[in-house]
Amino acid sequence: MKTAQGGFQKRSRVVILICIIVAVILCYYYRLMQLQIVNGAYYSALAESSFSSSSAILAARGEIIDRNGRPYAVNTIGYNIVFQRNFLPKETENQTILELASLLSASDEKWNDTLPISKNAPFIFNEGEEAAAEALKTKLRLNSYATAENCLDALYQKYSLAESDYTAEQKRLIAGVRYEMEKREFSSNNDYVFSTGVSVSTAAKFSELSFKYEGVEIVSQSERAYVASTSAPHIIGIVGAMNETEYETYKAQGYKMSDYVGKFGAEQAFESYLKGTDGKRLVTQDKYGNITSVNETVEARPGDTVVLTLDQTLQNGLQEIIAEHFSWLQARGGEGKDVEGISMVVLDVSDGGVLAGANYPSYDLNNYYEDYSELLTAEGNPLFNRFCNGLYRPGSTFKTMVSLAGLTEGIINPSSTVTCKHVYDYYDDYQPSCLGHHGAINVMQALGYSCNIFYYDVGRRLGVTKFMEYAALCGYSSKTGIEIGEATGRLAGPETAESLGLSWYNGDTLQAAIGQSETTVTPIQMATAAMTLANNGVRYKTHILKEVRSYDLSQTVYEYEPEVLAKIDASDEVFAAIKQGMINSANSTGSAGLASLKVKAAIKTGTPQVTEKKVNQCMIGYAPADNPQIAFAVMQENGYYTYRLVRNFLEFYFSEKEVTTPDDIGVLLD
Repeated sequence: MKTAQGGFQKRSRVVILICIIVAVILCYYYRLMQLQIVNGAYYSALAESSFSSSSAILAARGEIIDRNGRPYAVNTIGYNIVFQRNFLPKETENQTILELASLLSASDEKWNDTLPISKNAPFIFNEGEEAAAEALKTKLRLNSYATAENCLDALYQKYSLAESDYTAEQKRLIAGVRYEMEKREFSSNNDYVFSTGVSVSTAAKFSELSFKYEGVEIVSQSERAYVASTSAPHIIGIVGAMNETEYETYKAQGYKMSDYVGKFGAEQAFESYLKGTDGKRLVTQDKYGNITSVNETVEARPGDTVVLTLDQTLQNGLQEIIAEHFSWLQARGGEGKDVEGISMVVLDVSDGGVLAGANYPSYDLNNYYEDYSELLTAEGNPLFNRFCNGLYRPGSTFKTMVSLAGLTEGIINPSSTVTCKHVYDYYDDYQPSCLGHHGAINVMQALGYSCNIFYYDVGRRLGVTKFMEYAALCGYSSKTGIEIGEATGRLAGPETAESLGLSWYNGDTLQAAIGQSETTVTPIQMATAAMTLANNGVRYKTHILKEVRSYDLSQTVYEYEPEVLAKIDASDEVFAAIKQGMINSANSTGSAGLASLKVKAAIKTGTPQVTEKKVNQCMIGYAPADNPQIAFAVMQENGYYTYRLVRNFLEFYFSEKEVTTPDDIGVLLD
């Protein structure tokens, strides 16, 4: 009985198992019918279009123009040779690079290669690229003492070049490009620009041979052009490929390593406005690699137009005047023949905008990368932005600051006098002298004569801390606000001396009062101080951004509002006395100086000592004296005859502007 029952149970389990198997088979059969018959056409099409990838549509960079709409940095159509990862066969990659490099070399064109190793044997690290060399060693996981040859050996292994038949120079060439491709994150979603801005003739040659190079295309793209390339190069700046350090900053903002960014100047300062928003393109391919569709999924938005405070006509005129003066000094011989450099900056007193800023020697932005190595070592350091970053003693121009402090603090009044007997004998152990014997003079006369004795005495009575407070209120030892970067400088005093490992004596206070000692300032700080005097104690933030408009100029994105950084609580009588003293200074040289100008200027000169044998010449001022439009500062390194340079500039300014106010500027843009 038990045996019969057990057999029955066993047969039942078998039947159930068979039923389950049949049910599973029927489910698979049903699903197969769905795939092949009901939805067959859909899945067949899907198999034929089995791969999609997105690529960026590069947005045009915003342009840079002056306050009147005259262009500085614009976009033109250029031709780039571009690698596309989806179509570039990996097995022929090295040979493709070598052949394309040969094609470009034949036409004297360049390709992107920033490997910090010489291109010809013996291979060594490039001079001046130590940081890039260390980054390369780190990326290759080599010791810090690894040589250039060690790095190349590692790259050859990495890129299948070690056992190749290529020459040493060819392997170096290929390795350099492959390394660049890796740095720029070459991928199916990120094309690689092998060569930028190739000529039309080279583009045509490539097009004839393009059938040989799968995955390589000539692409027309927006390319930066500097149409006024010698005008204000230190202010405008330039764009370039990102390095690893910059990428660490920009990647959080959605940048790709292959993007170009501003390197310095306005191009860098206003990157957030100038950088547009890239679009997206979706490319669909069938299983054979044929493109079946291209769809623009996100439209590219160009960057905004940056409008600077610069007046290009004024800028160009200033540059020509400075260059002429430099050449004139060298050609005439005598004093100033060994001039090393000149800088001048001109501000709009109504809001602190930079109307012009020039350095000499200078350079051409369009040749910046090509000439960079020569510019680095060129006499006069043309790459250096003197008016923003040059630090100089202010010399006797600083007497305006001591005048301001003395009058405001009540140490002197416009009619009180100090007697100049040529030697200041207040101290027994230090008795500095003056260039003249001026007798009893007041502050207006002291500024006109630039009398040292007057300022030794007023400076001593004020104390260095007090008169330096007023210098700080006028913008010394702090950032003026200019967006392209600037040096800060320092004000002399016991604390500064201590930080420099020096002692401070009574005589140091006297020297500080005439702009010597350890005070260092930039020309743009000097111009800002002159603007503050012109505005009766109101110091505006110095700036170069006037406004930002949409790419087509139809909309205002941002408009600069004047910003007051300091107000000096002093009477109109104080500033009137200083102005008269500065007018006296302008008139002190007769017709050879500024007295012959049709429009009065208020100025103060300085001749700060640099070494025992070298002195600079400088000047601050504003004009017209009675209704100021502009404030300015000049610094000549080992130069001379600053009156001549300033007179030529002011004559140009007033003849060009016909004594218009800054509010009249901007009609072209509107």
